[in-house]
Amino acid sequence: MDHYTELSIEASQEIQELLVAELSELHFDNFTQEEDSLMAYALTSHYEQAKEEIHELITCYSAKLLGVKDIENNINWNQQWEDSFEPIIIGEEIFVRAAFHAPREGFKHQIIIQPKMSFGTGHHETTQLMMELMLEHDFNGAACLDMGCGTGVLAILGEQLGAAYTMAIDYDEWCYENTQENFELNNMSHASVVYGDVKVLAEEEFLQEWLPYQHRIILSNITKNYNLENLGMYHNISQSGTVIQISGFYETDLQDLRNEAEKYGMKFVKSKTKNNWCAAVFIQQ
Repeated sequence: MDHYTELSIEASQEIQELLVAELSELHFDNFTQEEDSLMAYALTSHYEQAKEEIHELITCYSAKLLGVKDIENNINWNQQWEDSFEPIIIGEEIFVRAAFHAPREGFKHQIIIQPKMSFGTGHHETTQLMMELMLEHDFNGAACLDMGCGTGVLAILGEQLGAAYTMAIDYDEWCYENTQENFELNNMSHASVVYGDVKVLAEEEFLQEWLPYQHRIILSNITKNYNLENLGMYHNISQSGTVIQISGFYETDLQDLRNEAEKYGMKFVKSKTKNNWCAAVFIQQ
């Protein structure tokens, strides 16, 4: 039987949000948050592979590791998610629900998500900010890239907004499989899911699909550092007029990202914030 490792971490709610985002990238797939503590769970094999990096990360955020415990995987994680999953409403246009929720009239965009453990179900502020900003773009006929797709919710919205082709990429196997499932639930007709990381953007197969589209939109809701490191890759697959929309960082981090984007000729257009989280839009010049 597979075993999970449970980390008990003392941290403020603000730091907890950052740790959830960072630990999700290290294959942690379930979290329980309370006022001053965070419980994080990963397969023990994943934890052992990245143990040193995980402990350094917790220290970096000035959090305190209270305990590490090995537990048998006898918890029905999916049932826990289903029991706690609530529909999400974005403005007056977007309704995100699970398959077991009833549709709701009056929303132009209804997205169905199978609530598993992927990051990006729509509940986090960064995902909501990304969707709000997406409503302001013209997706008609566009190629849309959802980098670090989580559940694929942004890619799904991109097609509903008129994208002619959508690609979702994630290096987490659970996210990859969950996005495939969610694409089927939402009858995605011009989309693909790729298991991989940013290096996919340099591969010939991706470029053959991507480059024929003159109208391109790149969505990257990951972390500050990931975006900083990969704006250059986004530049490489952009042309004049390409929209680059990023999130996963705090408002205080925005200037660092603007400075990096300017190096690649990306013009800052606007940003939105919610509970100190931020999303920003750039246009490739």
